Amino acid sequence: MNLTRLATFCAFALAIIGFVELVFGFGENNLLIRAYDVRVVLPDHMKFFKEAVMSGRLPLWSPHTFSGSPFLASPTTRIFYPTSLLFLLFQPAQALPLELTIHLFIAATGVYLLARISYGISRYSSLFAGLIYTFSGGVVGHAFAGHSGIIMAVAYIPLLAFVVERAIDRLKTRSRFRTVGTNPWLWLGGFLLGLQLFTGGLPLVWLGIIFIGLLRTGNVLISSPSDWRAWGREGFVLAAITTIGLMIAAVQFAPSYEFGALSDRPRSWDYARQGSFRPAMFAIMLHPRAILKGNAFFWEYYGYIGVLPLALAFRGLLLGRRDNRIIVLACVGIGMLLFMLGENGFLYPLLWRYVPTFDIFKQPTRAVIILHLVIALLAAFGLDAIIKWLRRKTGLISRSVPVVVIAIFIFVWTDIVSAARWYEQWLLTPLGSDLITSADNISPKNLANQARRARILKQDTTWYRYWFYGVSLRWNYAFEIGAHNVGGYDVMMLNRYSNFLHHMTDSMKTRGLAIADPVLFDAPTPFPFKILGLKYVDQAGRMWQQTDPEFLSRAWFVTVYKDVADEMAALNYMHNDDFKPHSEVVFEADTTAKLNSTVRQMILSSPESGQMRRPVQVTVTDLTPEELLINVSDHPAGFIVLSEIYYPGWQAEINGVPVPVHRCNSILRCLELDDSGGTTTIRMTFRPATVRWGMVISITSLIIVACGIWFGRVKRNSSLLNITSGTK
Repeated sequence: MNLTRLATFCAFALAIIGFVELVFGFGENNLLIRAYDVRVVLPDHMKFFKEAVMSGRLPLWSPHTFSGSPFLASPTTRIFYPTSLLFLLFQPAQALPLELTIHLFIAATGVYLLARISYGISRYSSLFAGLIYTFSGGVVGHAFAGHSGIIMAVAYIPLLAFVVERAIDRLKTRSRFRTVGTNPWLWLGGFLLGLQLFTGGLPLVWLGIIFIGLLRTGNVLISSPSDWRAWGREGFVLAAITTIGLMIAAVQFAPSYEFGALSDRPRSWDYARQGSFRPAMFAIMLHPRAILKGNAFFWEYYGYIGVLPLALAFRGLLLGRRDNRIIVLACVGIGMLLFMLGENGFLYPLLWRYVPTFDIFKQPTRAVIILHLVIALLAAFGLDAIIKWLRRKTGLISRSVPVVVIAIFIFVWTDIVSAARWYEQWLLTPLGSDLITSADNISPKNLANQARRARILKQDTTWYRYWFYGVSLRWNYAFEIGAHNVGGYDVMMLNRYSNFLHHMTDSMKTRGLAIADPVLFDAPTPFPFKILGLKYVDQAGRMWQQTDPEFLSRAWFVTVYKDVADEMAALNYMHNDDFKPHSEVVFEADTTAKLNSTVRQMILSSPESGQMRRPVQVTVTDLTPEELLINVSDHPAGFIVLSEIYYPGWQAEINGVPVPVHRCNSILRCLELDDSGGTTTIRMTFRPATVRWGMVISITSLIIVACGIWFGRVKRNSSLLNITSGTK
């Protein structure tokens, strides 16, 4: 590493470390650990992840929230992402600032390389662009909100754009596509996209791919619009990198895709338009104290970038008359600006209605981060033009270039830090307290109630579930004490489970992140209390405790089953007071068709059909969260019903013989038992095919990518050696 590169590295490191220390802090009570989404999710998830790793297993299933849910499949867990190792070595309060610093450095380096090598901008101006993008309002706002996955995904966008450009340039120098295997940039691009997918920030991964695609399309249009080979190269490289990235991240992406298809995450316009940027909000790009009051997603709208970078970007735009690449950047920036308007413009509604994938995500205002990247690159062009103008002068003006550049750097860095500090102070007001200080604003009375409820849960050593709503306890407190919660907080929840809870409480509303406004005490038919093992319920200070041991069973045996048409028919039937959950089981038509006809015939032909000779004892032992051991005493033909959520991937063996796991009572797991007599031992394990095959694909892809990068480097070095030998 020469002195120039070392100086650039040190400048980035000092600026980023100073920014993180002044704005967020590295101490135990830093603002990152106090951010809402971090506070309610990350420490508990990382505790569960650490316990699993220490015991030598993958955390595939969590029994602690939503009555059981696929842990690995949730994108927020990001257990395969490399910086998750920090949480194995440090406490979350220590790991978060380190993780943020690493990704800010990746972001700054990516912009520097993109500006310096791809666009040929000077070193000073490229460094300036990296700092503008890294400290932009979009990044700061998401950091304060605790959206660590978004920050990590954002960091890779400029670096991916640079690598894609290098991969295409490398392909241009080869006359045939058979040399693709020796293109290390192609493999590196796929690897980086795979890492980006592991972050869990899928909305920004998607926006980044769109940005790079638009950038490459624009470059072909201005250079060789009629050259089909150029279009082929661009399309091939983008498709190859996307495919490699998806294959590397298959172990995370495949389970998340399956979970998303089964989740309650809506795809309606009302959901998609949330977080649309209003034209009046553009003032915040110029001044950090523009009014955010009344905006539900104010952390998404914080788009401050500063007057000087915008002025330099405008100066860079004027160079577009001589450089078509600037015109492409400007067009991409305008496209992102129109996109982030959401329902307040025309572009986003059209894309949502007619173009696939645009109906998956919400918050179109997140495109402000891509707009900031465009502004940073244009500002680098503008600063470069000013530096060149100064150098053309003579005397003192020409020699003052370093002083001017350093002064601009210090001014912009100080301005951005001051703006972020002001935003921090604004968050500490009641208006922004739900992000930073909601845990600090709880009254002493509520704190005492929380302590009392937590003590009750910790002292109860039996198996049970609880549902504490509001400030009774934090959403995912069950992870900390090893308990089981009917509710929880995550980006996705099973759609069937959401529907079930809706019927359970009659007028409850649900949303994707959490279970909201349950009507627990006034519901005329609280049937879920009978099948979910719900022992403790708290809402608005009212405490309820189930005392009937029958309704606290984790598993039970029945000999009567009811056939219904579909999910809604099952919910309606179970909502009736005549439904006796510990005497009968409800199957939907698609499940009934899969039942063993022999077992059904045994049940129907039994002289004791519908009644049991004596109670059947069922005991359940947790070996791990992914493995249960169930022992059933002497029994007739019938069904074992578990108060455990049904999900694809659960498998069972009865006395060592594999048997299917069925869905019953809309959401629970069920097994068929014949009348073989004696004690029956059941082993139930969670082994989803998406994880197994995803692991095989990911490991194979990583090996291929490593070989591709190594072979490409060896081929390049041997070519250089031949050239050198030929010149002697």
